[in-house]
Amino acid sequence: MEQLAPSPPAGGEARPHLVAGRPSRQDRHRALRLRGDRVETVVRVYEAPATGRRLHLVATMHLGEPAYYEALSGLLADLAAGGAAVHYERIRRADDTDVTPEERARLEEVESSGYPAGLDAFVAVLGLELQGERLALPAGARNVDASDVELLRGLGGEEYRRLVARPEVAFDERAAPLARPLFRFLLRHGAALDRFRALSARHRRVQRFMIGHRNRLALAEALAALGAGDVALVWGSAHLPGMGRQLERAGYRLRAEQWLTVCTL
Repeated sequence: MEQLAPSPPAGGEARPHLVAGRPSRQDRHRALRLRGDRVETVVRVYEAPATGRRLHLVATMHLGEPAYYEALSGLLADLAAGGAAVHYERIRRADDTDVTPEERARLEEVESSGYPAGLDAFVAVLGLELQGERLALPAGARNVDASDVELLRGLGGEEYRRLVARPEVAFDERAAPLARPLFRFLLRHGAALDRFRALSARHRRVQRFMIGHRNRLALAEALAALGAGDVALVWGSAHLPGMGRQLERAGYRLRAEQWLTVCTL
């Protein structure tokens, strides 16, 4: 997205501020943080420069405590009740009219499972739940993500298979006690691991699509919807720093933020 256009004028009706915390300077370009033994994700509220309408960027983690998803679900329900459109992340199935027979054959070659075998044992040991099973989206929420065929076209057949297919290595349930130290290690050192992976040209190309392209799709839909009212974008925490930078460059003002506890390590 090269340029973000301001929204049409908004109505003058007052709306409640559901997220009213003061933005943190230290964590301004993070959406996931560790504070002591707590893992937290952020909700940020940006204000459109011409209209004052609000765009809520709601970061999520795909694993979390039940209370985390209850808090997220309640916030989204309240935003929707106040008139905000809720848009969410999830790679979707393409309409058959957009797919060639060759592409359909490639898509059907890959059996998508979503999670590797045995992951439920690790999740149970951690005392966590999966976002896809626990987060409740309000009625009328829209999937504004890329489609599977866009993923295939953007990355090529082999990268599509590597990202989507069920992993061949299953988790051994006997190793479940290692889940907590492994999870703690990944959270504490994830940024360093990402910098190491970024040395690979292949990884950078995948990230340009999986993060950059999908961010542009989400923001284009959100800014169009701001013409009718406030919007909440519910996306994984890795997406929010880039989205926030694009909004700030376009003159959107960060007005408030709230950090939610995902889990305790």
